[in-house]
Amino acid sequence: MLEASPLPSLLIRTADRSCAAVNDAYIEGFGWLRDELLGESCDRFWVVPDQYAHLLERLRLDGRVRNSECLARRKSGEQRNLLVSLEPIVLNQASDEIPNQYLDCSKARRMLEWRPRFSFEEALGETIAWYRARLTGSSAAVP
Repeated sequence: MLEASPLPSLLIRTADRSCAAVNDAYIEGFGWLRDELLGESCDRFWVVPDQYAHLLERLRLDGRVRNSECLARRKSGEQRNLLVSLEPIVLNQASDEIPNQYLDCSKARRMLEWRPRFSFEEALGETIAWYRARLTGSSAAVP
C-alpha cells in the first residue's frame, strides 16, 4: 500500500523514530536515496526541532493525526510546507505486539456458567490503558 501511493510516504518506527520504509514518491519529491533513509532517524527532516515529537504525542493521545501542517526539509536543504497525517500500524516485529487474537468464551459460558466481570466499554478502556502505558514506556497507569 505504501509503495502504491502517489503521495510521498514514510513508515516510521515510533520507538526510535527510524525510517522503516519509504516509497518512490518520497524519494523523488525530497531527493534522498533509499539507503540514506532506511534505519535512519527522521528527526533531521523536520525544520522545527520538536515538531515530530509533538506529532507523536498527538498520535499517542488521539490515536491518529490528520492534516497537520508541518515544515520539512528536502535533501538540498529547501524547506517545504506539508500536511502530515499519522496512523499507527502493527508490523508484527516488536516484542509486545499481538498479531492476532481470537477469544471464544461460549464453551466457558456453557460448561462453567461463566459471565464477564466487565462491560465491553470497561474492558476496552482497560485494554487501551494497557497499550498506552507500553507505548509510553510507563507501567504506572496499568493495574
